[in-house]
Amino acid sequence: MRKHTPIAIGLGCLASALRCKVAFRTLLISLALMTGVAATAQRVTLSGTVTDGANGQPIAGVLVTVRPSGAQKVLAFTQTMANGRFEVTLTADATDRVLYFSMMGYAARTLPIEKGRTTYDVTLKEQATALREVVIRAPSIHERGDTITYIVSRFATTGDRSLGDVLKKMPGIEVEKSGAISYNGKPINKFYIEGKDMLGGRYGIATNNIHPSDVGSVEVMENHQPVKALENISFSQNPAINIRLKEDAKARWVGTAKAAVGASPFLWDGELALMRFKQKSQTLNTLKSNNTGRDVTREAASFIDGERAESALTEHIVVAPDRLRAIDGDRSRFNRSHLVTMNNLWGVSKDFDLTSQVTYADHHLTSDVASHQTYFLDDSTVFTQSDEHTLSRRHAFTGDITLTANTPSLYVRNKLQVDLRWDDTRQSVRGTYPNHQVATLPRRSFSDELELIRRHGRRAYSLHSLNVYRAHPHRLTVRRSDGDEQQQRVESSVFYTHTHTALSFYFDPVALSLRAGLVGSWRSLRSELTGLSDSLGSLRNDMSTRRLRLYVSPELAYRHDDFEATVRLPLSLLPYRHTDHLTGHTTTRGHLLLAPTAYIKWYLTSRLTLSLDGRLARIAPEEQTFYEGLILRDYRLLSQGAIDNHLGRHTSADITVRYRYPLRALFAHASAGYMQSHRPRTVDSRFLGAYLLQTTVPEPSDTRSWTADASLSKGIDALRSIVTLSASFTSTRGTAYRNRKPTFFTSTNRDASCKLSTRLATWCNIAYELSLSQSTLHVDRPDLRSSYLDLSQRLTLHLIPHRMWSLRLTAEHYSNEIADGLRKQLLLADAELTCSLKGGWEVNVSARNLFNRRTYAYTLYDGPATFRKSYLLRPRNLTVGLFFRF
Repeated sequence: MRKHTPIAIGLGCLASALRCKVAFRTLLISLALMTGVAATAQRVTLSGTVTDGANGQPIAGVLVTVRPSGAQKVLAFTQTMANGRFEVTLTADATDRVLYFSMMGYAARTLPIEKGRTTYDVTLKEQATALREVVIRAPSIHERGDTITYIVSRFATTGDRSLGDVLKKMPGIEVEKSGAISYNGKPINKFYIEGKDMLGGRYGIATNNIHPSDVGSVEVMENHQPVKALENISFSQNPAINIRLKEDAKARWVGTAKAAVGASPFLWDGELALMRFKQKSQTLNTLKSNNTGRDVTREAASFIDGERAESALTEHIVVAPDRLRAIDGDRSRFNRSHLVTMNNLWGVSKDFDLTSQVTYADHHLTSDVASHQTYFLDDSTVFTQSDEHTLSRRHAFTGDITLTANTPSLYVRNKLQVDLRWDDTRQSVRGTYPNHQVATLPRRSFSDELELIRRHGRRAYSLHSLNVYRAHPHRLTVRRSDGDEQQQRVESSVFYTHTHTALSFYFDPVALSLRAGLVGSWRSLRSELTGLSDSLGSLRNDMSTRRLRLYVSPELAYRHDDFEATVRLPLSLLPYRHTDHLTGHTTTRGHLLLAPTAYIKWYLTSRLTLSLDGRLARIAPEEQTFYEGLILRDYRLLSQGAIDNHLGRHTSADITVRYRYPLRALFAHASAGYMQSHRPRTVDSRFLGAYLLQTTVPEPSDTRSWTADASLSKGIDALRSIVTLSASFTSTRGTAYRNRKPTFFTSTNRDASCKLSTRLATWCNIAYELSLSQSTLHVDRPDLRSSYLDLSQRLTLHLIPHRMWSLRLTAEHYSNEIADGLRKQLLLADAELTCSLKGGWEVNVSARNLFNRRTYAYTLYDGPATFRKSYLLRPRNLTVGLFFRF
């Protein structure tokens, strides 16, 4: 017996259920009559869950209608959601009514409505439905209020190994190369699994390891306020994602295992993911190791960091492998990568959850890069060349434990975290300045964050405290070909604390809050450089800076019907004290800062919104630049700060239009922005023989930037296709100093891309990506104009000639302009053959870089300078592996 897919069915399913040509007319007349009666009668809501009688799984898209007993007339109707739930409202005094459940592939069922009963749970049995030259497809996207639900099975195809593979094919959802997720141009602020936030900002662990066959739906909650106690008091503009699992993937251990070996050279790739998601506990553990070019440690990156950037330390020593642009890093990464993660959530009481995350990452990397640098000066041009061979090893251990309670009246969150890293890099450089350098870069970080919010009716009181300690004891040794050796020692640390309290009131439609807080930072910097003449300046630093910021920040938010606005007026008093312990000189200053911001949003229609965002601010002095001794950052780059107490200015404005029509799988957004900043000092690069000294001069600088971007994503349900078009534009006008002479420049970047994913037949899937990027540089003095255009294409053909066999063919083409009139063409190809066996087993044979291409090159701009780079690619290789899903 043929089984039809149990997916939500729209008007086509309604036509089958009513079995008459005038279904729409009858439905509209019935709804009109029902609405008129409901205006004067008391109403009652009936709810329940519809499940499959064979396996107990919830069925989405079942049409639920209310009818008079023995008649076909429709009085009310609804559809079940992804979790099988439904709700339908009717008049309480209605008598002799029935609930009628219908779904393609299932036998219809009728239940009488009983007085006083409001819950009706139903099971449906499979039944073949004969259709005469009619193809009825269920919608793949549902909309209910501010929640958009994507049915995963409508987007998943054979060969998808993780949830992240399917998310990339969902209209409106963008997944960046880093793994960060956005919805219609907005980054998500939470990632839930069954309504639980187990992973915090490290949701790449879930998207890269949960198998799509275990997921029923993906819910996007627009304008999501993650703190229940702040609903209607603090308005959020960011979306969140919630993963709904299938019933058979809950409360039991599920996971995947992979093992592969290959040659040229010897290759291995092993993965194990083990997880269980219960109502009161969740666990997700992974173990991964490979030397095939994939950096699995990136899966544990955090994409939601909050205000941790304010407590960051400057990386004074910057010896590291260069990173590729455009092409995947897997192509040039000669590595050994290992990752272990243990993530757990326990419901310790009715309202409190305890989560823990432990991550250990070990990454060994070898890279080879050839680079040609061109610096445009006012009276000359400087050329340098280098060939870098880099060996790096990074160890990282991160552990945190979080206690959370999130109820409408109480929010508590306390997070303890430790973050330890050890980076060792060895780099040999040939070219203009041959040398060998060794960098040892350990990092230590400890933090404690407490949030407490108590709500009483229309009032809410909050207390927030964050304390962070960081330390970077770094070392650098440079041995040059002429026998000279320099050693740089840098020890920097910071203790950062931020405590604030707020009192909020809600008077519909206005929310008013007043926040007062104290921010403190205690920084120290000690450095010593040996092996270099002190004629260029002091070679030591021993600095400390103590800074406080006392602030009050009133906030007024208004939301009514189709309009909302938020205005903030933070006023800060900024006293700080800087001490140079080498000279005994102390500087004490204080500033009063005002930084108003405003946000306005109009709901022009139910699908179209317009938003405006503006900000004015005075820029406080950056205390991490308060040092005057020289620091050697790498074999060529010297840096020197300056003590300057003047303020800068920042102005920005953005306008954004967003359109969404989920039932038509259509999402679009466009934005334009302007930013202007004024700083009292300008960066100056001085060429001093083998060294490039970066310092600042007391000359004001103004930088103006114009940005624009647009994106359109359309799903074509009949073909299971998605088309995404995007474009962006950035133009920056600024000033850079070279040898204490100003250079005025304008740099412009234009990018456009097109992505198409389609299913031509049940046995053929095609994905195509096209990207164009143009970079233009105009230097006023000397008058110089230069422009480079890069193009990249990627075509993936997935063939399934038999249910056991699948073949994936991938071709990539890169056309990069590395000099005026000179283009570099690169064509790469991969092939993968998979045999699916019973019991969840698969055998896989994969070949990479079939044409054995060995180099990749491109040109980029950085202010009034150009950099032409060439990378060594991994050779052709072959791997054979097993995959098992349980």
